[in-house]
Amino acid sequence: MIFLLKYQFNLISIGIIALVIGFLFHKPLTGEYTFGGPDSMSPSAVHQGITAAVKEYGTYPFWLPWVFSGLPSVHSFQNISDYYFPNYLNNILQSMGIPGFWNYIFHFILAGMGVFAILRKLSVNRYSSLFGGLSFALMPYLITMVVHGHGSQMMTTAWLPWVIWAILRLHDEINLANVGILGLLVGLQLQRAHAQIAYYTWMAAGLLILMMLWNLHGSNANKSKWILFTGIGLVLGLCMAMWIYLPALNYAPHSIRGAGGGGGTGFEYATAWSFSFGEMATFFIPSFYGFGGATYWGNMPFTDYPNYMGIIVLVLAVIGILFNECKIKWYFLITGLLALLFSLGKNFFLYQILYDYLPYFNKFRVPAMFLVLTQFSTAVLAGMGLDTALKWITNNQASNSLKKLAWVLGGILFIIIGLKFMLGVDPDYGSQSHPILNNLRADMLNRDMMQSIVFLLVGSGIFY
Repeated sequence: MIFLLKYQFNLISIGIIALVIGFLFHKPLTGEYTFGGPDSMSPSAVHQGITAAVKEYGTYPFWLPWVFSGLPSVHSFQNISDYYFPNYLNNILQSMGIPGFWNYIFHFILAGMGVFAILRKLSVNRYSSLFGGLSFALMPYLITMVVHGHGSQMMTTAWLPWVIWAILRLHDEINLANVGILGLLVGLQLQRAHAQIAYYTWMAAGLLILMMLWNLHGSNANKSKWILFTGIGLVLGLCMAMWIYLPALNYAPHSIRGAGGGGGTGFEYATAWSFSFGEMATFFIPSFYGFGGATYWGNMPFTDYPNYMGIIVLVLAVIGILFNECKIKWYFLITGLLALLFSLGKNFFLYQILYDYLPYFNKFRVPAMFLVLTQFSTAVLAGMGLDTALKWITNNQASNSLKKLAWVLGGILFIIIGLKFMLGVDPDYGSQSHPILNNLRADMLNRDMMQSIVFLLVGSGIFY
């Protein structure tokens, strides 16, 4: 009973995130509907082949003849869910008739509550923390990964905020229990086995450790002990999943990810899905470059969605950056900006440096995936921004706060309207121009631009 009272709002927050996600995905939750993106079909077919082989021969096949003219099945990331400890619970639920899609709901809640936990750790009020958590759980990036068959990518991302939270927790309380928590969270993320997202998480964690050495968050006189314990926690987490990765490293030289220059994927192939400076416009108007599929006319070969984060979320993130007094906001700002620059891939020189010098980095592709760190940072900063705005209200700083809000809103409205004028009345869609698609693109852009403006005006009216 005491536990329920102490964590009452946390439990309510879990329920709210579950209800919102459940409303969005109410059809798949019943098991009657499922998503059938192209990237989900191939793993499903392989899984069916494995299941059929097990039934016929009574043992798990050690060789898969259906993929790449044959490859070893053991430790080749086939059926990788079986190596992920939380999946045992999912298997039990499925055996009881509960649809497998509930596994995604658990990870959406996990992602949202991770940001919630970070914000509460930073003394952000609980309502703003819930807003930040919801913002991350509802990020279009996470939604689309589920829809288009990249479940492991979404689930691995769900552990990202928890790893950052564990490092902050260990910094404030250096003890073996927190070392174990850090190791457990790192290990679970690595077990979900999307190596690229896990690698980006370690990059973000490394930056946090470096910046906290300069007293970015509180003060810690015993820095050497903290560094030692943090290192132990990371190594423990690595050991939890090394039995997945170590054998896979032996196969790497024989795959396309190890056959390029320097033992990695060729640079042109690795950077085909590079974000572009122009596509930053989609942060403000989601349909600026179409909305994926046939309407998309941007820099990448193709995409299914824009990297929109929500115009209200963006406004609050800017408020958090400009006016929140917590020094750790600089970590989230720098992480978000660096990730944005790295996502540019071949369109900016920084990615080439990482490709040439960071261990194993040249085995990754799709630089735009870096934007997950930008979106994570934006959600945290939005929670900090809402916290600041609520303090303006409770401290009766009406005139001063309205001036600050007016400057932020004015700046973002100027960007939105300016983007429309920059595009012009008759945009040049280049080789992807088509009369019908062009009209559709123009209608989508105008609709989204007006919706963004309406959201800003309504949001500011509510605040007023």
